[in-house]
Amino acid sequence: MTCQIKSPATLEAKLRKRAAAVGSDVKSFIVQALTEKLSDPKRYREIFAPMHEAFAEAPIPEDELAVIVDRARAERYRKPRRRKSKSS
Repeated sequence: MTCQIKSPATLEAKLRKRAAAVGSDVKSFIVQALTEKLSDPKRYREIFAPMHEAFAEAPIPEDELAVIVDRARAERYRKPRRRKSKSS
């Protein structure tokens, strides 16, 4: 299939830069991106299976583990987030 797409110059520049960064030409990069975008999404269980297994095998009782996770989450949200600069 052949397709022409009009895009802003900034998008084209970003596309060329990304393709070059992975050692690909633009056409191959676009085909790969479309293939990934249209592939079957991983199910929640599949993505988090390793984490669920680790929690199940943890030597800490589930209620204690929940307390540890809750504390870590609370600590993370207490700290101010650093914003990325636009140059990154």
